Amino acid sequence: MTDTEKSYTHPVFTIVPSYCPIEYTYEQTLLLAGDSAITGYTQATTTFTYHYDKDLAPLTQTQTITVTATSNSKHVAQNTIDDSRSFDLTFKNPCIDTNFVTIVAPQFFE
Repeated sequence: MTDTEKSYTHPVFTIVPSYCPIEYTYEQTLLLAGDSAITGYTQATTTFTYHYDKDLAPLTQTQTITVTATSNSKHVAQNTIDDSRSFDLTFKNPCIDTNFVTIVAPQFFE
């Protein structure tokens, strides 16, 4: 849960030979309400952005993001080669996690 958009850059796939073009595509599971915390993907930097502040419903849920790297020829349209990996996006309650919230007591004067 976050009140501002955050980003995550996933590790890049290695392709040999390195001059072969590589393209990333992304798939994601949805939350139970049918929406998503994922707000976008940037292929050039292998970064995806996320933001969710609608309610606390996702606290018990996980979104799975699958990244697929595809190599093909830049000269002739032919069959492609691909590989994919998945990772999970989990949600923490920012109101009870000390990484997200601080409480500052007021100063009392006598």
